[in-house]
Amino acid sequence: MKQLIFWVVGGVVGTLLGSCTIGIAASEFGGRQYVGAARDIGILVIALMTWISALIGLVIWFSLATGTGWLNGSGVRGMRWIAGKADRTEHATSDYLGRFVVKPVARTMGFASEVASVGHHVANRSRDAKRTVVEAVSSARTYSSDMWRRATRRARIVIQTGVDGLHDLPTR
Repeated sequence: MKQLIFWVVGGVVGTLLGSCTIGIAASEFGGRQYVGAARDIGILVIALMTWISALIGLVIWFSLATGTGWLNGSGVRGMRWIAGKADRTEHATSDYLGRFVVKPVARTMGFASEVASVGHHVANRSRDAKRTVVEAVSSARTYSSDMWRRATRRARIVIQTGVDGLHDLPTR
């Protein structure tokens, strides 16, 4: 098995390094057509290795299926018992993982997100309230300064002319 892994990994790495070397050499010393040809050869080698690995997987799984078929009833029952225990272990692990890891992390992230959202909402509302107060004060200042200006102008007219309104104006 170790030899198989060594040959597969060695073949992939060797093909990758060979393709890179050929590509660099072709780009430095040759033309673009050589780079394309080297790339195509590398792709063909990788495709061939993919087919070989698929064939090896087919042989392994076919051998396991055939070996299971040769077992008598007790062997099949034993394999089913092992599969049931493995399935039960997987479900228990996923349940505990979900209950004690995933849900608390999700709850914490949801709480943090909610707090950040509330903070953002409060910041926006306080900025809006400040803007409203500033606008109200500015408009009150403008209104009061306009009223003060009118009252001052009217008082000056009254003091200078003695006329308090349109009804006091002399008629011709």
